[in-house]
Amino acid sequence: MGPSAKGKEMIVIVSVLVGLACLSMALRFAARVKRRTGFGVDDCLCFVAVILMLGMLIELILWCFIGGNGYHLSDLDTRAITLFYKIFLSSQFTYFVLTPVIKISFICFYRRLFTTRRFLRFTFCLNILITAWSSGIFMACALQCRPLRAYWDINVQGHCFSATTFIIVNQAFNVVMDFVILAVPIPMIWRLHRSWQDKLALNAVSPSLVFCGLRCPNAKGRKRWKGEAALV
Repeated sequence: MGPSAKGKEMIVIVSVLVGLACLSMALRFAARVKRRTGFGVDDCLCFVAVILMLGMLIELILWCFIGGNGYHLSDLDTRAITLFYKIFLSSQFTYFVLTPVIKISFICFYRRLFTTRRFLRFTFCLNILITAWSSGIFMACALQCRPLRAYWDINVQGHCFSATTFIIVNQAFNVVMDFVILAVPIPMIWRLHRSWQDKLALNAVSPSLVFCGLRCPNAKGRKRWKGEAALV
């Protein structure tokens, strides 16, 4: 089974975005080497994030080629549907590691720029909160079905909680954290001894951070083996 038209479109779009991320990281590392400024924690986390992005790209390609992503449910056999859910579960684990790595990378970058004690304490607590939440979400992902095999195997009797509620709650936290991370450097920027035009320009750059994180593919419920319109 080859990828559907929708699957090909997703692969192309994500490949371009991941490629841009890789290029950005390469330029960032080249600048560090050229200026001999050394690498910080944020640089290491950036590298880890790109590796995880490449992993998610590979999962997406497999999802579209052998998992039937983008096809109508009626066009798939039991094996393809099983692979769909296996790969989807794998991508969830990758995503739940990738998201906090990206957020903490931004915060660590702020910590290198602004070194006041109050700011460092606040961002340290923010990193702890993100790490604790992400650890809980990762564990919840591993326990969303008991036994976990019931997630992809209809022949296994098990109990699964609502995947829709799980995703909505996690994404709500991510959105809130994105805006918090966006707002964190603003007070520090306006205290800089620069012209208001420079401060405004720096504030204009910050919103781009909100849109840098990857978003988990939409899920329309967990196990709808009958009556599901399409696999997306």
